[in-house]
Amino acid sequence: MLARSLVSAFALALAVPTSFVGSKSKEADSLIARAKQLTDIRAESSPSFVLKAEFKILRDPDHPVTGTYKETWVSRSLVRTEISAGEYRRTEIINGRKRWELDSTQEVPKDVNSAAITVGYRLDFLSLDSRGVEKTIDRTSGSWLLRCLVGRDDGFGGKAEYCFEKSGGELVSESIPFLSQGGEKVNKCAVTDFQKLGDKLFPRSVRCVGGDGETIDGRVVQLTFEELNDKSVFDAPPGAKEFPNCPVLPENTQKPPKCPMQLEPLRASR
Repeated sequence: MLARSLVSAFALALAVPTSFVGSKSKEADSLIARAKQLTDIRAESSPSFVLKAEFKILRDPDHPVTGTYKETWVSRSLVRTEISAGEYRRTEIINGRKRWELDSTQEVPKDVNSAAITVGYRLDFLSLDSRGVEKTIDRTSGSWLLRCLVGRDDGFGGKAEYCFEKSGGELVSESIPFLSQGGEKVNKCAVTDFQKLGDKLFPRSVRCVGGDGETIDGRVVQLTFEELNDKSVFDAPPGAKEFPNCPVLPENTQKPPKCPMQLEPLRASR
C-alpha cells in the first residue's frame, strides 16, 4: 500500500494536551510555512507551468510497471493532469466549479495513481492537524542535516515522521505508518535533486519504499513556465464523468466555500 501522498501526509491525528503543544506546534508551523515558501509551485498567483515526469513501480523485479505523469497548471481551479501506465490512461480536469475524470479502464494498476501524485510533489494543501506533534528532533541522512517532526503513536505502534533540510528548509522525506493484514508497516519516501524554477525549488527525483516491499522511483523530465493561450485543454473530455469541484480558498480565509453535494457523476457530452 503506497497510496499515502504528500498532500495527506500532514493530516496527523495526534492527541496531545494544549499545554504541551506550545513551542513544538510553533516550530512545526514554521517548518511547514518555510517549505511552502521555498517549494510550493502551486501557491496562489504562481505562474502557469507544465510538468512532465516518469515513474517506475518495482513490485516484481522481472515485471516493473512504468508510467508517465503530466500536469498542466494555471491555478488551483484550472488544472489538467494525465497519467499513463501500459494500457491504462487517466485524465482529470479541474475547471472552476467542475471536475472531470476519464479512465481508459475500470481496473487501475496497483500504485499507479499514488506514484503519479508522489512525483508531483504537492505542497499546496500541506498542513498539520491542530492537535500538534509529539516532538521535533535532529537527524542526519548522508550529508544532510535534517529537522524532523515526529507524530504520536497511532494506536498500533507506528509514528509518522516528516523531515526538512535544516539549512535550506525543503521537505525531503516522510515516513508514514499504515495497518495491513500483516500488521503495522511503514511507507518511506525521499526526494532529492532540487532545482530552481523561478524563485522556487522543486525536486527532480523521488524514491519511495513501501511497507509491502514495493518501490517507486520517479523523476521529472520537464518543468517549465508556459503561458497557456489555448484553454480548450481544460474542456470536458468526451465520455468523462463530471463531479462538483469544491474550490480551495487562500490561507487565512475565514469563510468556507459552499460545495454542492452530488452523489452520482454526470457524463460529459460526446
